Amino acid sequence: MKAELPYIKGESKLVYEPAPPDADERWFINDHCFVEDAEGILHCYSINNPYPPQGKELYSFHPYLGHATSVAPAQAWQRQGFALDDSHGA
Repeated sequence: MKAELPYIKGESKLVYEPAPPDADERWFINDHCFVEDAEGILHCYSINNPYPPQGKELYSFHPYLGHATSVAPAQAWQRQGFALDDSHGA
């Protein structure tokens, strides 16, 4: 089986806001992957963190692994609970 190389065609637009609904700050997504399940639902798993405060370096520890689902990449994504939340330590 030959896999197609991904590419961006057309405009780039935000399709998912990674910040939890109760967050006061902006969050970012990093190191993401997509999985399509047997029903055709797309699952996005990614590191999610708030942006560091002004003047601070990026994090060395990422406690949140986000999870979102959609029926198509450019359609509305639905936030799911964090796949992993280690914000309180193990």
